Amino acid sequence: ESFISLLKIKNKDAQTIFDTIVKELKSKNIDMTKVRFTGFDGASVFSGEFNDVSAKFHQMYSSSILFIHCRAHVLQLCLLSACEYIIEVQESLLTLKSLFYFINRSSIRLARFTDIQMLLKHAQLKLIQPGDTRWLSYFRSVNAVIRCYEPLMSTLEHIVNERDEESPSASSLLSILKDQSTTFILHSLEPILEALSILSKFIQIKHGDFNQLEKLMLGTLLRLEELKNVSINEYKQIFEIVDKIKALSSTNLNRDRITRATSRTNEISLEEIFNDKIVKFINEIISNIKARFES
Repeated sequence: ESFISLLKIKNKDAQTIFDTIVKELKSKNIDMTKVRFTGFDGASVFSGEFNDVSAKFHQMYSSSILFIHCRAHVLQLCLLSACEYIIEVQESLLTLKSLFYFINRSSIRLARFTDIQMLLKHAQLKLIQPGDTRWLSYFRSVNAVIRCYEPLMSTLEHIVNERDEESPSASSLLSILKDQSTTFILHSLEPILEALSILSKFIQIKHGDFNQLEKLMLGTLLRLEELKNVSINEYKQIFEIVDKIKALSSTNLNRDRITRATSRTNEISLEEIFNDKIVKFINEIISNIKARFES
């Protein structure tokens, strides 16, 4: 693929989009009679049966022109569809959006977040806005949050203690981040979304081919199957991180009272969350990939 141009249009109907595409391609001296494929996302304005953009290419140029649903968009749909079945995962991803908007929509809060990262001698990181139509955004968003979890909690605690009009919102977000199940789910999502991100990047490269895609698709499915095993190193590290965050969230008094029995109870609870939420989420992704890509 070669990038040609990026255009902004006022009307979003099929005719306007079609006319804009044709006009732009012709301005680049592209012979429209040689068009063999059109590739769009799955929106009805592009891929409907009669008056959509792809149908207009059929009508104007050739009925043999094939419509290809953008594979990166299909992969994103696999993720979004899987989220619909696991409410806890869906809520965790919504938390990413809430954190981004709360911190980034205020220059004062953003500056405080940056200052706290410096005070904690933490790498200077920025939150990433997740979006349903931005193919790689969920992985980047989760990755950013889990890498600056402690500075985020400290920032929210400072805002809560100020007791101003933003304190209730900060308190709500802080409670969510302190919740063990949320902490565990967010950290568990990172390797899952990373596997999908690698596949999505390959789908979008310029010199890929179908043989390579088939191999990487198989590798992605195998990696997802591997991530259903709670005993692999990734989850051992995640359990340790969750315990560390719990300790940070506790008062010194409560921290001293944590016993091995309590830790074991929490570990069992997290394993239940893993089996009931994470494994089911992975299974939904695998099922969606097989159904959407093999068809």
